[in-house]
Amino acid sequence: MNKEPKWKVGDIARYPNRSCPRMYILEATCNAESDFRWWYLCLSSSGSVCCNSEQNLLTLDEWLAFWERMRDDITPREWRERAEAAKAEFVPPAWWNEALTRAMTKP
Repeated sequence: MNKEPKWKVGDIARYPNRSCPRMYILEATCNAESDFRWWYLCLSSSGSVCCNSEQNLLTLDEWLAFWERMRDDITPREWRERAEAAKAEFVPPAWWNEALTRAMTKP
């Protein structure tokens, strides 16, 4: 396993599902005592705070490769629209900064 984290606090990763939610990395934790697996506490673009393993967080290129494998199962229009949305610059919703502050300061 990788001893260096793939993501650092403040990075925005993508989650592998059809809506490609962005995940803001709040904290990175390594289980060095057993297997050096990295876990990340994240604030999702939908507003939830969750924990994800390193293999569940993707770069844009990794998400696009994941999405390419879905091409035969999804209508061409939906496939194109989702890929375009994933490539678009992330515009944080109005509640984003408050949620980040709350997530970073409360246990």
